[in-house]
Amino acid sequence: MVLREERWRHVVDGHPELASLEAAVLRAVSHPTRDRAGRDADERWYYLELVPPRPSRWLKVVVRYGVQDGWIVTAFLRRRMP
Repeated sequence: MVLREERWRHVVDGHPELASLEAAVLRAVSHPTRDRAGRDADERWYYLELVPPRPSRWLKVVVRYGVQDGWIVTAFLRRRMP
């Protein structure tokens, strides 16, 4: 799985509250609390429960998988697990 600089900028531009959570984004993919299939066959959604809890308790990371590797599409905080 790859977190490219341009994707990280996309995440932080849209969700500046994640600027200090790059390690948590990577941990969500490598050691998720939960994960599930995404909207497309090549997409997976990873969730990390943040400790200590925050108002938005869950970090969601969307990963798209290609032929050779996966890459992070976006990440954002959620109050509840969907």
